[in-house]
Amino acid sequence: MTSEIHLHDNSSINATYVPNAFIDTYLAAAPGDYVKVYLYLLRCLNGGNSFSIRKIADIFEYTEGDVKRALKYWEKVNMLNLEFNESGELAGIFFHYGSGTGSTAKSPEAPKAQPKEKSLKKDAAVPAKRNYSSKEISEFAGTEAGEQLIYLAELYTGKTLSPDDIATIYYWKMQLEFSPDLIEYLIENCVSHKVTTVRNMDKTALYWYYNNVTTRKEAKKLPSADADSKSVVVKALGIKGRDLNEWECEYIRKWTCDWKFGDSIIKEACRRTIANTHQPSFEYTDSILANWHSEKASSMAEIIALDDAHKAKSAEKAKKAPSAKTPNSKFNNFTSRNYDYDDIERLLLTN
Repeated sequence: MTSEIHLHDNSSINATYVPNAFIDTYLAAAPGDYVKVYLYLLRCLNGGNSFSIRKIADIFEYTEGDVKRALKYWEKVNMLNLEFNESGELAGIFFHYGSGTGSTAKSPEAPKAQPKEKSLKKDAAVPAKRNYSSKEISEFAGTEAGEQLIYLAELYTGKTLSPDDIATIYYWKMQLEFSPDLIEYLIENCVSHKVTTVRNMDKTALYWYYNNVTTRKEAKKLPSADADSKSVVVKALGIKGRDLNEWECEYIRKWTCDWKFGDSIIKEACRRTIANTHQPSFEYTDSILANWHSEKASSMAEIIALDDAHKAKSAEKAKKAPSAKTPNSKFNNFTSRNYDYDDIERLLLTN
């Protein structure tokens, strides 16, 4: 993130002007920290036309993340617009003093690289991750936003990030267009649900993208990708007295996020697991669901059709199999004889 951020508006008044929309509509409901940030920005607008995230964080003893969340909040309610440079870093803020309830005024100087609003549908394709160059990754890691996200990820996971991990975070930012604040919450949220690797966090990121999540608030409203399914699996497999561990949760995320199976299908796979193994086995359940996934069966009707086809194939195979015959060999290719065991015994006794 650039150190100095340009502030500009559409007013010629040489004063710290507070819009009525701010007072009438948002002053009572907005978090106090956000109000302070907004008022300070208005003062900066009149007194120098630039500021930095770090400076305002130091003044109010906030974290830089707190300041960024405040900015996103005021953009969300249409009191200002955030402007980004070609590197995706915050470079300017444009204030428009409309009603605050839907004004879409934009800065006449807004750069072309300003992020586009997403209008994704549920079936929209998720951008495939590019093979980033080492230069791209290095430059990202050297930015203020990159340094902060990498530090946060390592702090929460307790691990040093690999180049692939950093590339994944870069993917969230550049291709999924997640804000640094949303990425920060993604990491916090995943770790709180025992997801401690960036590779596994990526599945939650794709789930959020698929559901058009662009802010922390929207992410909080969205149920966990596997929350209900965890309960279904625990009950169906008869697991009691313990929480699921990370690798078990990873199985469920694969079934729900990657393969997009509903709870009824997962429950049926668990039922068949118990019927065949008489014990909870995530590996066995996974093998059942993997087969259904490969066969593109996503409903009970399609699964029943697969079962019927398998039974018919087995019956046909059994019908074609040759009947069992006693093989010819030197051990059974002889004429059966009847022995008088009394005569054999007398012969043995006389010799």
